[in-house]
Amino acid sequence: MYLVHSAGNPAIASGRLNLDQVYSACLERILDGQPLAKVVTFYLQFLEQHTNSFRFAVMQVVPQTGSLSLLAAPSLPEHFIRAIHEMKLCEKEGACGPAAVTGQPFFIDNIAAHPNWKDFSPEMAEVGITSCWSFPLIRENNCIGTLAVTGGQKQTPDPHTIAHYQAVAVNLSKIFAYCDYQQGKNSANWILQKQVSRQQEENKHLKETAEKLALKMAEAEHILASCPLPKTFRPMASGLIKETEALLAVVKTTFSFQKVITAQNKRNVSLKQLSRKELNQFYNALNRSTGAGSDMLGEAVRRLDELSGYISLITHNPVKQISLAKATGTMLSVIASTAKHIDIKACIDIDPDCTSTIAAGTFTQILNELILNVCHHSYPNRNEGKIWLSASKTSNGTYPMIRYIVEDEGQAIPRTTIHNAMRPAAATLLRRHSAPGGLALCYQQITAGLGGTMQIVQRQSGGNKIIFTFPEQTAG
Repeated sequence: MYLVHSAGNPAIASGRLNLDQVYSACLERILDGQPLAKVVTFYLQFLEQHTNSFRFAVMQVVPQTGSLSLLAAPSLPEHFIRAIHEMKLCEKEGACGPAAVTGQPFFIDNIAAHPNWKDFSPEMAEVGITSCWSFPLIRENNCIGTLAVTGGQKQTPDPHTIAHYQAVAVNLSKIFAYCDYQQGKNSANWILQKQVSRQQEENKHLKETAEKLALKMAEAEHILASCPLPKTFRPMASGLIKETEALLAVVKTTFSFQKVITAQNKRNVSLKQLSRKELNQFYNALNRSTGAGSDMLGEAVRRLDELSGYISLITHNPVKQISLAKATGTMLSVIASTAKHIDIKACIDIDPDCTSTIAAGTFTQILNELILNVCHHSYPNRNEGKIWLSASKTSNGTYPMIRYIVEDEGQAIPRTTIHNAMRPAAATLLRRHSAPGGLALCYQQITAGLGGTMQIVQRQSGGNKIIFTFPEQTAG
């Protein structure tokens, strides 16, 4: 005789087995990080505790293989589990196959006599499995799994029972969805937290770099104040120091901002109020500020290194081989960044392989003076100008020489200024009052420092052409 499972079952008739209560308990387990299989097993155990005549299983659709895979079956016997462990998505595979394919419940009242149950064996009857009902788990109009309800008697469900297990299937579908969402969120948050930790380590390193840079800058300021450097070199050096100070001030503000948002992040984490969106925003803010801080610190380090390098060259004046193109380009860059009143367009016509063994500090001062002369005097009352710089190797018949030319198209240097700067006694006369500067300093250093010659020509088309020639030196 077939038995019809009815609403007379007190477990079903009373409060839908407290499905809302067990559903809430499952959500809490998901929030605690439990995997889907463990949460679903808990749900099925609850069902079995309240419906002694039934045992349950949940199958999960595997789209990659087009099959159903067993997710949870807390008390089903091994023989039955082997029969349903891997099933094709097919209307002729058990009760779960057609339920998954059609999206509708499918009932087998007697598995021993049903064509879908090819693997039925006497062992199944011995372990008390006679009927199997399957309810699809639907999410966004797609079947993501099935709920299998097995019984020990030949029976089919009545409408009330069908409605009850359909409600169970809806709950399980929601559990699937929420677990996917939460695990994805946890994974993303874990990755973001790792990224945030890495950013904070980078910030710590940047802060330490900034502190070291501040000490180095103070040291450079002390050297600049105590060393007998040319007076025209000081504005460039002071400009570099001011730029470094400004960059460090911005970096300090960046660190303050990071401190505030880090404190907010820690507070939200402790209160479990940090959403993925908020953590992402926090990480992006840290990333942007760290990137900006790193760029600014890098620029500050470069500026201070340039300053320290120039101070070292001028104070120690080593004779060494230098790249004329690189030395020219670097000096132009530094002066252009500190002489903000004018935009100088430069053309450098120097072979990258052109090198010279020379007193590096003396050459640095000469370049500094000549380029500053163009910036400050060749283009009065103008906010832009041009400069051409070229160098080539030549010979005086006996020694290899370097010929260096600085040209502009601005205001011509007065002949009186040229005459006074290039008088043999000019350096001596000027030294009585102050250290020589400008063209007089260039002339003195080219002739006395490098053993060369200097010539200033007024261009017919306007502007000036300064040519200085000097011999190669021997490093030592």
